[in-house]
Amino acid sequence: MEDLTPPSAERGPGTLAAFLAYLLLVLAATWPLPLESATHCWGLRYDLWGNLWLMGYFYHTLKHGIVAFTTPQIFHPEGFSVWAYGHFVLQVLTCPLLAIMSPSAAYSVLVWGSVSGSALSLYLLARDQTGSRWAAFVAGGLY
Repeated sequence: MEDLTPPSAERGPGTLAAFLAYLLLVLAATWPLPLESATHCWGLRYDLWGNLWLMGYFYHTLKHGIVAFTTPQIFHPEGFSVWAYGHFVLQVLTCPLLAIMSPSAAYSVLVWGSVSGSALSLYLLARDQTGSRWAAFVAGGLY
């Protein structure tokens, strides 16, 4: 007879525990960046500087009540469409963080969260496919 026990009934790390474990793993892998995140960032210089500038620009305009979807401040004289940049959601998510921390710290928090979230996504997929929380946990950790 087929076992109809749902995968969630199996022992092993739950979703929140897995996410926290992946977050700790990401922080350990990027050590000592967590100690210097207020002034240092992880990433390639080209994408990093563009992302930091756009996050700061978007936050600055919203803070001053300006909804600007284009800016002449870069790529003069044509300007630049903020919507055209592929990370518009990143800019929106960063606004609350920029109110309480430096741009580099906010960027680091989003990078750590995105890598941990991706590992968690693989954990959930593997748990669904295998029915094993431990196998899923290892798969997410290997991500």
